[in-house]
Amino acid sequence: MEIQLKNKQEFISVLKNYTISDDHRTSLGDITLVLLVGITGSGKNAIMHRLSESGEFHVVVSDTTRPPRAGEQNGREYWFRSEADVLADLRNGRFVEAALIHNQQVSGTNTREFEEALSQHKIALNEVDVMGIENFLKAKPDIIPIFLIPPSIEIWQERLHKRGEMSPEDLKNRLKSSLVEIKTALEKPYYHFLINDNLEDAIHGVRKISKGIINAEHDAHGRQVAQELLKKIETMV
Repeated sequence: MEIQLKNKQEFISVLKNYTISDDHRTSLGDITLVLLVGITGSGKNAIMHRLSESGEFHVVVSDTTRPPRAGEQNGREYWFRSEADVLADLRNGRFVEAALIHNQQVSGTNTREFEEALSQHKIALNEVDVMGIENFLKAKPDIIPIFLIPPSIEIWQERLHKRGEMSPEDLKNRLKSSLVEIKTALEKPYYHFLINDNLEDAIHGVRKISKGIINAEHDAHGRQVAQELLKKIETMV
């Protein structure tokens, strides 16, 4: 059944020139915020799940106006909230970013989640795409963006196929999206590139980077592997 937004025009209006309020931007100052970015199949979900179990990290859960689907739980996949509550928080500038999705729902990252991380003395951890990272940079310039990549095109494709059968069209779409994502990330100097060859090593790498322990040699190698992936993907699309 198609979801209908009762307050669609109000959302369009408030989202048109939306920006986080100064007060809520200031409230993010003392929080360590790590953002995992990467192509599909790079291992973001597995790493986030393991880090959330460690007790050191608070995984950020987005708000949404859509109702939960079968099997979803409030506070796990999303915080399922009423349109009125989301509109009120948008008008008060409480969201870092928010968007109207498929003309059916509004979803976004509420500063409430970062305040929760701070109250628990935890590092805030979130998954973001390369197009959405700029909103976080505007709200909090000292974010820690980590771009995850597989070690090779062969291992990446093996991981993709393990997720289930893909049609040639689905595979081509994933390749095209990954092409854009890697290109965009390589153009930005603020990313820490991390190769996810081994899950335990990748988790350890995220922990170190989140604490400001940066290995320039590893980062340079990650960028080199990303460039090699880019070249191979370009021959496949």
